Amino acid sequence: MRSRETDPNKKTILDHTYAETLLIFDFDPHDIQFTEDKIRKMAEFFSESTEMGKLYINYPMVEAFYHVKSVVDANYFTYVVTMDELISKQYKRRVGVESCASNYNNFPANKDDCSIIIRQNISKAWHMLGLATNTVAPASLDILAAQIATMNDTEAIAVLCTCVFYIVDYNPALLAQNT
Repeated sequence: MRSRETDPNKKTILDHTYAETLLIFDFDPHDIQFTEDKIRKMAEFFSESTEMGKLYINYPMVEAFYHVKSVVDANYFTYVVTMDELISKQYKRRVGVESCASNYNNFPANKDDCSIIIRQNISKAWHMLGLATNTVAPASLDILAAQIATMNDTEAIAVLCTCVFYIVDYNPALLAQNT
C-alpha cells in the first residue's frame, strides 16, 4: 500500500509496524471473477489477524451495517438480497431507501446503538447456522459455508455485516454493557 500511496502524510502512517492486519471484503457473488473456491481459500488462509491477516466478509457488502429500519430491527433476521438485485446494482439504493440512517456519517448515533447493531449481526449469524445465539461471533468459515449454500439454493444471501465482529473478537469490552 505504501508504494502506491501518493500523499506523503499517509506514507508516513504506512511506515509504522502494525500488530494486526484486517481484510474487510464485500462478498460480491455477482462479480465475474467470483468463485466459491477462491473465497473459501481466502477465508481459510486469512484466519488470524496477527499473522497473514484476518478476513471479514460483509454480505453482500459493507452497506449491510446500515440495512436496518430501526436500531432494534425485529425484522433484521429476514433481510436477504437476491442475485438479481446485486447484478442490477440495486442493493445500495435499497439500503438508502430502507435504512433508518439518513446520513451514514452520523449513524449509529452513539455507542449503545452501535453495540445493538453489532449484537444484532452476531445473533443473525448464529441464527443462520441454526444455533443458539452466543456472545461471540461464529466462525467465519461457517458463515461463509451457510451463505454459499443459501445462495446456491435460493439465489439470495442473508444481509450480514461481519466486519464489526472484530470488536467482539478482540475487545468485547468495547460493546456497551447496558444493551
